[in-house]
Amino acid sequence: MILSEKFDRAYLLAAELHREQKRKNIPTPFIAHLLAVSSIVAENTEDEDLVIAAMLHDAVEDQGGFPTLKRIREEFGERVAEIVFACTDSTEMPRPPKAERNRVYLEKLKDAPPEVHLLSCADKIHNLRCMYADFLLLGDELWRPFSSAPANIIANYQNLLLLYQEHIPESRLVRLFEEELAKLIQIYKQQT
Repeated sequence: MILSEKFDRAYLLAAELHREQKRKNIPTPFIAHLLAVSSIVAENTEDEDLVIAAMLHDAVEDQGGFPTLKRIREEFGERVAEIVFACTDSTEMPRPPKAERNRVYLEKLKDAPPEVHLLSCADKIHNLRCMYADFLLLGDELWRPFSSAPANIIANYQNLLLLYQEHIPESRLVRLFEEELAKLIQIYKQQT
């Protein structure tokens, strides 16, 4: 797959929307996450729309809700907008509690097509990798910025794994997700 200028435009939009945003714990520019997720997706598909959706997957929930979704639809088409919306846990500001957003996200994924699961799995793989890297630097302080208890975070990831195993069982991303989740579980068990 050769990415077109359409991907270039998606990157520029993501950079614009997320310019002021940082990741949890280690204050990395948020665009690093979007690039990482896009890279994981690009390594596992020939679908440019899906790679573009990966670049924009957090735009609606983090940067403007439905007006941002409308902009994505107008600039990148209905399919990209549908995939991004399927990966959105909330359009409300202020955002609902994390437990509620997790519940909504899991419900949306139950009926989502495989490409949405592939993108979601790539997103969560990168989140898990970052959590492990943060643990290596911060130790027990890893959990501090999260609004959910560590046990609830792990339970949510375990529920996601079940959905990925059901919807994209042949994808190597499921195995990568399992490996990253196992590291997080090991960290948690050492701390309890």
